Amino acid sequence: MKCPNCGAVNFGTTKACECGYKFSSKQVREARKTKTGQYEQARVKETLIRCVKELEASPPGDYFLDVRFQRVASMLQATGFSKLQGLAAQCARAAKPYGMSPDEQHQAKLAFVAAARAFLEQIDTFRSHAMHISLLANDLHCRYCNQPNSSDKWPLQGDRVGFVYNEEPGAHSLEIYCPHCKKNWYVNWDRDPGPIEPLGF
Repeated sequence: MKCPNCGAVNFGTTKACECGYKFSSKQVREARKTKTGQYEQARVKETLIRCVKELEASPPGDYFLDVRFQRVASMLQATGFSKLQGLAAQCARAAKPYGMSPDEQHQAKLAFVAAARAFLEQIDTFRSHAMHISLLANDLHCRYCNQPNSSDKWPLQGDRVGFVYNEEPGAHSLEIYCPHCKKNWYVNWDRDPGPIEPLGF
């Protein structure tokens, strides 16, 4: 069935689309984004794994390989993640029933699986790097409302240098936006914590 929210093609037994649309309630569930960087990485990784499994399940001479390619392309497009749109376009080209021979489609499948697996390794490497930088960036609390906050970037030595939460920036600070009270506040370090590195993929 086709998702009315994002247009992705889903199998009949699917209860919810990749974009979060639930077919039973006809509503889009809102994703939890309190840990933005980690959430995005996990969502992209989960989608890629599902795409790889979708194509790897295709037997030789699969008459529905073009449908599988179309479904994979829809799943990748639904993530809205710019780095996946090249893979989505690659699948969309292979999904054209008269655009490729069966052998060419098979080669396209192998090429996609290899590219997707390389991308998954890149995500794991990046997550390991981000975790090495900080264990505290996803455990912040708003200076105003004390609700949990997180940051998708953090200084290289930010966990090792003392810091405080403040309403005004200091000599070594990082601005944080609170999605709960809609205010900006600052993490201020006692001394230079080093260059700021991205934690989100």
